[in-house]
Amino acid sequence: ETKKNKSNSKKNKAVLIQEEKIEDYSETKKDESTSKKNKDIQVQEDKIEENVETKKNKSNSKKNKAVLIQEEKIEDYSETKKDESTSKKNKDIQVQEDKIEENVETKK
Repeated sequence: ETKKNKSNSKKNKAVLIQEEKIEDYSETKKDESTSKKNKDIQVQEDKIEENVETKKNKSNSKKNKAVLIQEEKIEDYSETKKDESTSKKNKDIQVQEDKIEENVETKK
């Protein structure tokens, strides 16, 4: 009877130890799975952040190009206006010179 009890006690301890090992293994696997999921989520978040940055940079680049083009157009317009103004002044001067010459001719 005593031997039977000792034997059962050993079996019960072995079962308990086995159950603890299974529980520990299960917990470890759960932790590993959670850790892997968290890493995957972090990687996705990083990719999304990177994508947002890239889009932002592209958007800024487009805006900068648009500003440059606008500045060039303004500069071209300004140059054109300056050229037109100079051309008009030159014509006015020419007209005045012609009138002076005509006047001189008339007076002679």
